[in-house]
Amino acid sequence: MRRAGHGPGNWAFVLTRDVAVPDTNLRHGPGTGASGGLGAGLATLGARLLPRFDVLLAHLDLDARPARATW
Repeated sequence: MRRAGHGPGNWAFVLTRDVAVPDTNLRHGPGTGASGGLGAGLATLGARLLPRFDVLLAHLDLDARPARATW
């Protein structure tokens, strides 16, 4: 059972080496965290991976929300 834990890391290594966009690290790069399987799949199709929080911050305007909050 211990070996099964290495499967996702090995798969990410193979995808990074053989399939993914050049200069994309599917094991430890941005966008490869807990939901990295989706990112890995998209990267094999040519997507550029970005840190999820940065993307959410840019699209949700989280910096301005506290100023608009009603307490």
